[in-house]
Amino acid sequence: MKVEIQRRIAKTAGSCFPLVAFMLMMVPSALSDTLQVSIGTSVLSGTPGTLAFDFIDSDGLVNNSVSIVNFASDATLSPGIATGSESGDLPGNVTLTDAGFFNELLVPVTFGSSISFTLDYTNAPGTPPDSFTFFLLDATAFNSLVTTDLLGDALLEVDMTGGSTGSVFLASTISPGVTISLGSGPPPPTVPEPASLPLVVTAVAAMCSLTRKKIIKVRETV
Repeated sequence: MKVEIQRRIAKTAGSCFPLVAFMLMMVPSALSDTLQVSIGTSVLSGTPGTLAFDFIDSDGLVNNSVSIVNFASDATLSPGIATGSESGDLPGNVTLTDAGFFNELLVPVTFGSSISFTLDYTNAPGTPPDSFTFFLLDATAFNSLVTTDLLGDALLEVDMTGGSTGSVFLASTISPGVTISLGSGPPPPTVPEPASLPLVVTAVAAMCSLTRKKIIKVRETV
C-alpha cells in the first residue's frame, strides 16, 4: 500500500516539471546577434579624434544591452569618458545598457590605419526601438571627422527591432575616404527578457501550488 501511495505522489509531483519546462520554452527571448566591425582609417592617420559609442533607450524599458569586445587597433588610446550606464574601457571589453536614456563611451585617440571590434547586442523590440550608433568625432568630441549618409554622420547604426539582427544601417558614402565593413558571427545564447521573468515565476509557483494540493489530497484519501 505504501509503495502505491509513493508512486501516486511521485507521479503527481512529477507532472509539475514538464509544465514548468513548457512555460520556460514559451517565454519570449531577447534575440541577440554579433557583428564584426572593420574600419579603415588610413586617411586619418596621425589625426587626434574621439571614438563615440552611443546607446539610446528609446522605448523606456530596461531590456537591451550592447557589448564591444575583441577591440583591436593601431591607434593610440586614452582613457575613455563614460556617460550613463556604461562599464569597461577600451581596449578591454565595454558594455552599455539601457538602464539610462543616454549611455555613451567617448574614447580619445590618435588615429592609425585601422580599427576593428566585435559588437554583441541583444535585440528585444520596443516602440520606438533602442538604438546603438558609432561615430568618429574630432578631439573636442562635438564635431564629426567624416561626412556620411547616415543621421548625424554616423558610420554604423543598429536598431533593436526584433528578428535575428534588428535593423542594421552601414554608411555607404563616407568623406574623406574612411571605409567600414561588417561580418556576422555566431549569436550569443538568447536570454529571457527581464520583463517576462516575473510571469514565469508566477506561473511556476501556481503550478507547483496545485501539485502540492494534489499531493495532500492523495495523502488524505489513504
